[in-house]
Amino acid sequence: MGRIYTFNDLENIQKFVRALKHKAKKLNIKLEITSDKFVNISDNIKCGGYFESKNKYSQGTLATATGMEINKWLPVLVHESCHMDQWNEGNIFWKRFMKSDSHLIDKWLEGEEVDENKVYTAIDISRELELDCEKRSVLKIIEFNLPIDIKEYIQKANCYVFFYNHIKKTRRWSIPGNSPYSKPEIYKQVLDE
Repeated sequence: MGRIYTFNDLENIQKFVRALKHKAKKLNIKLEITSDKFVNISDNIKCGGYFESKNKYSQGTLATATGMEINKWLPVLVHESCHMDQWNEGNIFWKRFMKSDSHLIDKWLEGEEVDENKVYTAIDISRELELDCEKRSVLKIIEFNLPIDIKEYIQKANCYVFFYNHIKKTRRWSIPGNSPYSKPEIYKQVLDE
């Protein structure tokens, strides 16, 4: 049996979503919260959510799929909102990521032949961006008092960050719904610090 959410839990979630909608509108970011199980990053890659922007002045997109249990989609929405924060603040990790050849990662994962050194550098930069984002996510969960288990979130976040090392070796992203950070037998082995 899953968690039973209290009225206060639901109120805190609504408060977070309202604040996110307000901020996205102010920043000219398209907010796509769908009832699907996954959103498409590219033709061949699906995930629970993403944030992308063209530049500081053009509309970007923050997308999250909510067609699953709240304890699965809410952390994704928080995480992607923190990428929006990184972008908005001109965060150093975001700037490095935007200057990197990050677009090569998807091409490489889709089987295209690209310069592996550039891909590996892009993966390292992406991993650092994600680590900063995960730290921000924990603070946001606390700020809005969201019904997300912090210890478990940190374990999953650490697993996700480490996963970037794994894709260098396997040249594969995880299958949607089968990521290492969704498997308790894996993420519970990870430190929560």
